[in-house]
Amino acid sequence: MGGTEHLTLPQLFPQLQRVDVGLGLLGGVSPFVPAASAVISAGMRVGPLARGIRSVVARTSPGSSGGPSESNRAAGSSVVIAEAMAPDGTCLHRTELRGIEGFTFTAQFLAWAAAQAANGEITGAGALGPVQAFELDALTEGVARSGIALESAG
Repeated sequence: MGGTEHLTLPQLFPQLQRVDVGLGLLGGVSPFVPAASAVISAGMRVGPLARGIRSVVARTSPGSSGGPSESNRAAGSSVVIAEAMAPDGTCLHRTELRGIEGFTFTAQFLAWAAAQAANGEITGAGALGPVQAFELDALTEGVARSGIALESAG
């Protein structure tokens, strides 16, 4: 879910061969964002192209707005989809989580995680992913308490 959990999953589950993560903020064109990012990244290595890209970004991107308004957050939602795929591309398992929008979820989850840490509930030391830090059952409960829960699995 657009975080860093995918970086620690292969360590926890060595049989994983690939973990892809993406945000669907742009609807149907979201799958093309990685390719566009790669092209822009390559262009940033060429002086004249880099200046042109910076110019376009400066004209079209106003910068951080501080996030969505309270009313926009209240009207928003999140959908998280995870699929386990076989080497031949067959979907072995699909899970959907649904809940509140991302800004509110993040604030609530960070508050939950901080409370867990303050209460000595973190189960490891050093740089840990959420599953490593809280273990799966507690993490699942914390995510649900923070506003996102299992919708369907199959």
